[in-house]
Amino acid sequence: MSVALLFHDFSSFSKSGLTVAMPVLEALSLEAAAIPTCVLSTQTDGFSSPYGHDLSADILPIYEKIKEEGYSFSYIYSGYVLGKGEFHALESIIEREDALVLIDPVLGDHGGLYSGLGNDHVTLMRSYISKGDIITPNITEAVLLTGKAMKKSYSNRDLMDIFKALSELGSFSIALTSVPLEIGCMANVAYKDGQMRLFPFDEVSTGYPGSGDLFASLLLGLTNLGYSFFPAVKTAGELSSLTIRGSYEMKRERRLGVSLSPLMEELRRRVL
Repeated sequence: MSVALLFHDFSSFSKSGLTVAMPVLEALSLEAAAIPTCVLSTQTDGFSSPYGHDLSADILPIYEKIKEEGYSFSYIYSGYVLGKGEFHALESIIEREDALVLIDPVLGDHGGLYSGLGNDHVTLMRSYISKGDIITPNITEAVLLTGKAMKKSYSNRDLMDIFKALSELGSFSIALTSVPLEIGCMANVAYKDGQMRLFPFDEVSTGYPGSGDLFASLLLGLTNLGYSFFPAVKTAGELSSLTIRGSYEMKRERRLGVSLSPLMEELRRRVL
C-alpha cells in the first residue's frame, strides 16, 4: 500500500491545506496520512483574525507514534511550514523516509509575502526545498526564492532564467503555477532536466484560496497513478481549472475556498 504523509495546516471551516489535500489524494486512490502543522478556525484569506494553534512541537511525537506501528511512506507532501523548528523537524523526517518528496514552498502570492512571513522565512525555504524531488511554487514564490524581479508578464527567456536559478537550489522538477505570459494568457509551466513545457489555461475572474493546494495534491496523486511529470502537470492544471471554474459558476463564496464537488464528478468521468 502506498501512503502519502502530508504536512500542512488544517482549517476547521473552509477549504485549504489538509481539507483540500486529503480528499483529493484519497479520490485518486492514494492513502493520505496527515500531521497538521497548525490548526486554524478558518483559512486566513478573507476572514478576520482566525484562531490559530501552532502544532510544531507535536510533529515529531506524532511521527514517532506512527512509525512504532510499522508504517513507512512512499510520498511526502509538505505545504505550509511555520518556522525554523518546524523546518528542522520536517527535514529530519524526510531524511528517514525513502519517499518521493513534493514541496509546495508556501511564501506568498500577488507579488508579496503572506502576512506574518519575512525574509528569514524565505531564507529557510531556500534551504528546505533542496530536500524535494518536485516543487510547486507560484510565480510570486519563485521570484522570492530566486531574487528575480517581479514582472507583469514573462517571456520564455524570463522563465528559463527563473528555472535555472531555482535549479541552483536543488535537483528537483518544477511545476510553476499561475504565470502571466507575454503572449497574453495565463499558464502553468513545467521544467525537468533542462526542458520546459507551457500549459496555458483560461483565467477565472475570481481566485479561490486552496487552489495551489489543489494543484499540488492532484500532481502528487497523478504521479502515484503512473503519470510522468509533464502529463501530470498538464492534467493537474486542467483539473484545477475545471474545479475553480465550477466553484465560480456555483457562486461559491470566495473565502470558503475551492469546492471539490466539480472535481469529484470529473474524476469519476475522466481519470478513475
